[in-house]
Amino acid sequence: MTKFKPILPWIVTALLLAVCLLLPLLFRGDGHEAGNVTPAPGMSASERADLYYRYTQEDGLHLAQLDGESINNADLIECTRLANTVSSILVMDEGTTRADGPSGTNFYTLTDGAGTIRIMEYYHEWTGDWHNWFTIHIDIDTREIYYLYYSANVQQNGEQYAGLAQSHLESAGQNTLTTLGFTDATLEDTGESDGSTQWELSLTDASGDIYRYVVICNIYEDAAPSLLIDLRLTLKEIAAA
Repeated sequence: MTKFKPILPWIVTALLLAVCLLLPLLFRGDGHEAGNVTPAPGMSASERADLYYRYTQEDGLHLAQLDGESINNADLIECTRLANTVSSILVMDEGTTRADGPSGTNFYTLTDGAGTIRIMEYYHEWTGDWHNWFTIHIDIDTREIYYLYYSANVQQNGEQYAGLAQSHLESAGQNTLTTLGFTDATLEDTGESDGSTQWELSLTDASGDIYRYVVICNIYEDAAPSLLIDLRLTLKEIAAA
């Protein structure tokens, strides 16, 4: 199988799609019960992003289970709508679902003793023309997407998708950028991580705040065609204007 490295414009549009619509399951933590913990008052967007990113860097922080009954219906509906919106626009698979795998939501709190955030995890595995795995972590109270992962490989009808990933993601990205008010985007190659190219994506919103994301994105394709997409985004920081 030949690996085709993503070109810069392709990566930008793919990542803008996922970010603007704001862990895998191995990040579910140790299962401790948190009860009805509410977010610490006065936490800024920067502080919330920093807390989550420190957790992903194995800073000794752990997710604790949160009782879903403590989440009001309005928050649950909005977070679920957001997860479904991201999934429906990002996913390449246009085939009818032939096999439905694990799917559901988990609720967590994350705290460092000073601040606390509440997180909804949505995950879904299914097979249509592709075998798809999608996972997302959303801040229940602010709707920020802290983590997004999409992995898929073609199972049938590969010729229908050959060479179309770029145009699919470009179209979706263009349709969401203006709506959500981001005014500028830059992408910097920051080297390799576990054999994959790692990027830092910076987005500026209308107020001048800058959202920085660590991004790993790979596509593998050969003449069979055999196709594999692997996209991972983690919010690193939010820098206030």
